[in-house]
Amino acid sequence: MEVADYLILAAGALLASTVSGVAGVGGGMVYLPILSEIVGMRLAVPYLSFLLLAGNLSRAYFARQGIDWQVLRAFLITAIPGAAIGALSYAFLPALWIARLLGAYLLIYVG
Repeated sequence: MEVADYLILAAGALLASTVSGVAGVGGGMVYLPILSEIVGMRLAVPYLSFLLLAGNLSRAYFARQGIDWQVLRAFLITAIPGAAIGALSYAFLPALWIARLLGAYLLIYVG
């Protein structure tokens, strides 16, 4: 990657974090198209997943006193199998289908 690519990624991360900070959601939706343009669709989702996981873990750490553990357990009952199914689907789908599905998701999310 070139220096310009890193600058675009940094500016996109700043934009996404600003949107997320102001609206409370949507940072990943803003950053995904930018990231996919630079690194490609096949790598964009794993990279974004890692970035969002790191951000969410840090938020959970700082707000750990307010975590309702019963709600977390109930959420994880479906979240863990759902994540596994999503990861397997992502691994076996062609990049064209991934791009189409993510594009449709973004349009539905915004609309």
